[in-house]
Amino acid sequence: MFDLVSVGHLLVDMRVIVEEFPSEDRLSKVLRVTYGGGGSAGNVSFFAAMLGMKVACIGKVGFDRFGKMAIDDLIDMGVNISGVKIEPEGRTGFTIVIINPEGKIMMVGFPGVSDDIKPNEIDDRILRNARAVHVASLNPKAAIHALKIAKRSGALVTFDPGRVVSKFMDGLPEILQYVDIFFPNRKEIVAITGINDYAEAGKKLLEYGVKNVIVKLGPKGALIVNKEMVKRIPTYKVKTIDTTGAGDCFATGVIWKLLNGSDIEEAVRFANAFASVKTSKLGTRVRIKLKEVMELLEHGEILE
Repeated sequence: MFDLVSVGHLLVDMRVIVEEFPSEDRLSKVLRVTYGGGGSAGNVSFFAAMLGMKVACIGKVGFDRFGKMAIDDLIDMGVNISGVKIEPEGRTGFTIVIINPEGKIMMVGFPGVSDDIKPNEIDDRILRNARAVHVASLNPKAAIHALKIAKRSGALVTFDPGRVVSKFMDGLPEILQYVDIFFPNRKEIVAITGINDYAEAGKKLLEYGVKNVIVKLGPKGALIVNKEMVKRIPTYKVKTIDTTGAGDCFATGVIWKLLNGSDIEEAVRFANAFASVKTSKLGTRVRIKLKEVMELLEHGEILE
């Protein structure tokens, strides 16, 4: 039995730290370049294993150097990768992340074979043996297949559309009926609903059958919307260096706390601190000590 199975993109992140974001036809000086594993499914798997969960990851990579890079640190963390498909003739996807001194990011990406995984390439046996299943940045057909299996198996089912949100517009009503927690960010929930008020947008999504909508608000924390409450949980002040992967870190924190018996407010409060610590470090899949998170929860300055 796995505590968590994460299904979705497995990519490589190329981080380019610059003096300032380039403007049109202007050269911006590069200060540093780093490489590492990325993609929402891989990131959630990494953070979950770091928290001590028994984790499996399902995704697709190419038979290339980037494919090895995308899963190497997952193997090091003890993540089960038996559900990762390797496409011999395909190319592993990547994201180029441009980071300025304030930690803000610009991104361009190539999804590669990670976006091509088919329903019949997903190992249903792994999904049926999970306490929680998180689906992120996956094509709609594969996403619906994974979510159905997870829901029927009684798992906690969570879903993050990620940067491929436009692909889910038509199929979202079908998708959300299988979901316990939906994790859109500010731009995604407005794009999905056409409603600029996040609380009202969340209430609209509840009509599709999802039990909880948790809107990621960045420095404003997160907004919980369900039938019992509409409540914003603020986050914590840190020196932001790199926000890449913070949303995946946040989702992992929520899942971990819920599996350990916390209510949703406590889970989101922990997740805010967990993601805040992540943003204070350079890199996507970075090591975070639980002691750092607890110190921020107990003594950190809250951003209202």
